[in-house]
Amino acid sequence: MLISRSIGFSCIRISSPNLRTIGVRVGYRHQLVKIMIEDAPCLERLLQLDLLRELHILLISAPKLETLGCLPYHQHHYHYHDFQGLPTLFPTVVHTVKTLSIFVYASNVDMVIDLMSCFPCLEKLYIQQIQSMGKNLWRRKHKSHIRCLDIRLKTIVLENYQGVMSDVNFATFFVLNAKMLELFRFETRGLCGKGFIQRQHRLLQLGKRASRGARFVFKNNTCLRNLEDIKHVRDLSVAHPFEC
Repeated sequence: MLISRSIGFSCIRISSPNLRTIGVRVGYRHQLVKIMIEDAPCLERLLQLDLLRELHILLISAPKLETLGCLPYHQHHYHYHDFQGLPTLFPTVVHTVKTLSIFVYASNVDMVIDLMSCFPCLEKLYIQQIQSMGKNLWRRKHKSHIRCLDIRLKTIVLENYQGVMSDVNFATFFVLNAKMLELFRFETRGLCGKGFIQRQHRLLQLGKRASRGARFVFKNNTCLRNLEDIKHVRDLSVAHPFEC
């Protein structure tokens, strides 16, 4: 089901025994502001196709939902909000979601910790950030909390990685604490020279990584899919919605 730029109503209530994928693109006039998934026993993927549009999503019953994104995380006046700042409403913790894509102004460790509390079984995380900012210091602030934090992430993709200390501190949180990590892909914009990669390996403390089998890949070209390119319901059938 593809809901694309519909106007004339502000809320959609969905109840379907058969739907497996739902894609939503907000209308130009922003009339559609809320999606309620009341009963969707077969729903596996819910995709928001507008990165900068505000859309409230209320999940009441979707027991098989595994893929969710791309959720915009709004940061007003450059101040970080907790996960409740996302324009998405979840009445309970979503244990079924394994793949999540979020769109942020700048990556923040606090945000990710709150996010993983809401999605405790998360395995793949795609982060699209506009720029790097702040310090992302977490060792003292979250020292006691990290001991009991169960990070099950296996794949992390960080777009627009610039290699500054904000990015390094953010990525190091996962390097040193994600024990099940298999792949961390850093997507840069023309920075992947030999010297840059060697310096990043040193700054990220890869020798101390929590997952000994984890791979760390730096790429110049982006491999993230532009969800705004989805024009037809058949475009929703791709196996990996966030990968080109």
